[in-house]
Amino acid sequence: MTRPTWLASCFLAIASILASTEGCDALVGDPISSAPKNSCDVGPCERYESGRAKPTCTSEGRCEVAGKPEYPYVLAIAVPEGSFFAPGRTFLLKSQDLRGEGPGCPTATCISLPPVIEVSGEYRVAPLAAQQVGYPLGATEVLPARVSFVPEVVLDDGSRREALDVGLPSFPLFADVLGPTQEAPSIRFRAFVPGGPFRRSALPASPFGEAFPPISGSINVVVQGTREQIPYFTDRFVAGTAPTTLDDPTGESHTAVVKRVAGLAGFYTYLRDRRTERRVSSLRPLTGKEASVRLDTIGENSAEGALRDGIDIVVMPDDSWIGVPTLVDRILAGAGFRLEYPELPPPLAVVGHVLGDGPTRARVSFASTGIEVTNAASSSSQLSYRTTVRTDANGHFSTVLPLGTYDAFVEPEDDARAFGKTRISVAVSSSQTDFVLQARRKGLVSGRVRLADGRALANAEVLWGPSVVLRASTSPEAPRPGRSKTDADGRFAVALDEGEYDLTVVPEPLTGFPRLVSPRRPVGPNDATLEDLVVFAPSRVAWTIKPPGGIPEISRAVVRAFAYVPSAAGYVEMGQAVSDASGQVELLLGPLPK
Repeated sequence: MTRPTWLASCFLAIASILASTEGCDALVGDPISSAPKNSCDVGPCERYESGRAKPTCTSEGRCEVAGKPEYPYVLAIAVPEGSFFAPGRTFLLKSQDLRGEGPGCPTATCISLPPVIEVSGEYRVAPLAAQQVGYPLGATEVLPARVSFVPEVVLDDGSRREALDVGLPSFPLFADVLGPTQEAPSIRFRAFVPGGPFRRSALPASPFGEAFPPISGSINVVVQGTREQIPYFTDRFVAGTAPTTLDDPTGESHTAVVKRVAGLAGFYTYLRDRRTERRVSSLRPLTGKEASVRLDTIGENSAEGALRDGIDIVVMPDDSWIGVPTLVDRILAGAGFRLEYPELPPPLAVVGHVLGDGPTRARVSFASTGIEVTNAASSSSQLSYRTTVRTDANGHFSTVLPLGTYDAFVEPEDDARAFGKTRISVAVSSSQTDFVLQARRKGLVSGRVRLADGRALANAEVLWGPSVVLRASTSPEAPRPGRSKTDADGRFAVALDEGEYDLTVVPEPLTGFPRLVSPRRPVGPNDATLEDLVVFAPSRVAWTIKPPGGIPEISRAVVRAFAYVPSAAGYVEMGQAVSDASGQVELLLGPLPK
C-alpha cells in the first residue's frame, strides 16, 4: 500500500468512528477524587465549632477560623538548592518574630529572611595552657579546627535546646578549613550562618584534639548594620585566656585515675555531656594497669567553680576491640574522677537465627541492660555494649557479646514485612550461645477520620512516625514509620511495629482542611481500633517569602509550621506548603494537639 492510500484509509476509519458516535450521550469519566471539600455551600461553618473562635465563611467560600492560630509556632523555611540566596539553607523563624522589611514587604503579608552571615576565625592556644596540658606549641601557632554551628531554639520557659532534639528539621552547619595563603598565613575556618541561636563548638583536628578540649557554648548570631552592608564577624578562640580559660589550669580537680587489672593499652577516657553524649573534654589514651591523666575542659564549670552537673566520665576501648563494653560513670558534685574498670569474663561467640513464619532475613541490634562482672554478686549497669548485625538469607547471624543481659531488637526485612520490629530480652551466658529470636506480627491499627461537620474524610494520608522523644534518642527502640490512606468512608487500617508514635492525618491537597496531629500514641502488640479522629476548620496564614532587600521573591521554598506540645516534649508538624513562582505560600493550621 502506498503512503497516500494508507493515509486515506486512516481518515476513512476515523470518520467512521465519529459518525458512529453521533446521537450518543457524552462520555463521562470517574471523578478524580472523592475527598470532601471545605466549602460553605456543602458544609455550613456552624457545624465546625470546636470551642475556638467560631469559623466563618470567607470570600473564597471556605470555612475558616479568623485570625492567627491561638498558639505560637516555628516556621522552618528550606530554601531550594537552585536559589540565588542561601541555597540549601533552612531558616527557623518564630511566629512572634516574623518580620517584613521596607514598604514592599509589610510584616503582615511578607517574610524577609535574615541575611546569611560570614563567620571567619582561628583556634589558638596560649603558650602557658599548651604547656599545662602537655602539648607545647609555638607562640603564634594556629591549629586546624573542626567548627560546627548547631541550630538551637529558645523554649517558652527560656531554656535553649538543640533544634533537632525537639523535632525541628534544622541540621548542623560545618565550617570549611582554609589553609594558609600568602595573604593569610594562619589556618582559618569559615562558615556562612543564618541569624539566630546556635550552639557553636570548635575542636582542634586530630591529633591536637586529644590534648585540647572543645570550646563550645550557646551564641546568638545577630545581624547588624544596614542591608547594603555585608554582615561579617570574626570568631577567634584562644584556649587558655579569658573568656576561654581552662576550667582548672592546675589540673588537680581534672585529673582522672583509671585502673584495669588486665591493662589499659588500647583504652581511652574522656568526659561527655550526659544528655547529648558529646565529648566536652580532652581525649586521653591510657597505658599500663593504672593511669593518671588530665581531662581538661573549657566553660564546663558551674557557678560554684566545680564541674557542672550532667557530665559523665567514659572509659572505652578503641574501634579495634570486639566484645568489650564501655564504662560510663556519673560525676557527682564535680567529683568522681577515680574509677576502676572491672574484671570481666571472656566474651562469647553468639550464634542464632530469626524466625517469622520460617527463617527470616532481619537486622538485629543488641543493647545491654546489665554486663556480668567477675566475682560480683550482680551485673553492672555502668558497663554498656551495643552492636548490630544482619542475618543471611536463611535468618542466621553470629556476633561476639560480653556476658550479660540484653534487649535484642529484631527488625525483619525483605519479604517479612508482615512482622514487626520486636524487642526480646535475652541472657548471654556460657550455658546458652545459640538463640532463636521469634519475630512478632505487626499489630493492625484501624480507625476512622471524619470532619467536625460529620462527613467522612476520604483520601487522606494517615502517617505514623516515631514520637519526638524516640527520634531524639540514641536507643534502637524507635518503631519504623507506617502510612495508609482513608477510604470513601474515612476508614483506614495499617500494620505497625509495637512502639510510640506521632500520628498525623494529612487531607488531600486543595481540599481546604488542616492536618490533624495526635502525638505520643502507644501501639501494640495487639490489634486495636482507635476512637474517631476529628478534623476541624483551619486557621489560614499566608505570606510572600523574600530575601533580604526584598527582590526577587523565593520560589519553591518548602515552608513547614511546627507547634510545641509539652506532652510530646517537642515540636510537631502542623502544616506544610511550597512557595509558588511569586514566592507566595499559604498554610492551613488546625488546633493545637492535646
